[in-house]
Amino acid sequence: MNALLSQVLVLLGVVLGATLQHFFSRSADRARHERDLRVGAYVDYLKAVGESETTVANPHSQRSADIRGRAIFAKARVCALGASPVVVAIATFEMNPALGLTEERRARLVALVKAIRTDVGAKGSDALDAHIAGILFGQ
Repeated sequence: MNALLSQVLVLLGVVLGATLQHFFSRSADRARHERDLRVGAYVDYLKAVGESETTVANPHSQRSADIRGRAIFAKARVCALGASPVVVAIATFEMNPALGLTEERRARLVALVKAIRTDVGAKGSDALDAHIAGILFGQ
C-alpha cells in the first residue's frame, strides 16, 4: 500500500511539474511574441519618421504618399500594441506633424526614443538625452 501510494505521488508530481512547465513556457512565449510585435511597430514608426524627413523637398510625391501610408499603419500598430508611455510620447511628438525637425520636435523625438528604450528593457535610459540627440541629429 505504501509503495502504491508513493508511486501515485511520484506520478502526480511528474504530471504537475510537466503541466506547470508547459504553462510557464507558453506564458513566456506569449510575452516574447507580444514584445516582438511592439518592437516591430516601434521600429516601423521610427523608420517612417526618418523617411518622412527625406521628403521635405517634395512632399507631394508618390514616395511621400507611400511613406505616409506606412506611417499611418505603424501608428495604428503602436496604438494597438504599444505601452502607454510610448503611445503618449508619439502623441506628443505628433502634436505638430509638419515636416522638419524643429528643436521642439527633436526634443520630443528624443523623449519618444527614451520611452521605447524603457519599454523594451534597455538599461541606462535616464542620462542619455545628449547622446541620443547626437546619434539621431549629428550634434
